[in-house]
Amino acid sequence: MADYGVPEPTLGSPHYVDAINWVYLHTLVLGVVVGLVGWFAREPDLKLWFSRAILAAHVVYATLDFGHSSLGNGLYEGAASIIPGIMALSFALLFVGPSIRREQESL
Repeated sequence: MADYGVPEPTLGSPHYVDAINWVYLHTLVLGVVVGLVGWFAREPDLKLWFSRAILAAHVVYATLDFGHSSLGNGLYEGAASIIPGIMALSFALLFVGPSIRREQESL
């Protein structure tokens, strides 16, 4: 985060370390939940609406990421600050197809 202009006292804070650990664990748990629902969901409506919810979440994430990057309000400095936005946008694009395609129920 030093590359993004976050001050050294912030980076060295135990609160910051705790928050970052929580964020990574939270992201891992959400990724597992998304993977399990995507893999095991059988009802077409569940798949469709879950895809739409995840797509909306990633659009919000991308909006926040770009808005706080060097392209937005500059909260995070440098060209690398757009990488999280690009990642969020990439993940959003993965859910566009499933969000608009209704699967037929298999019998």
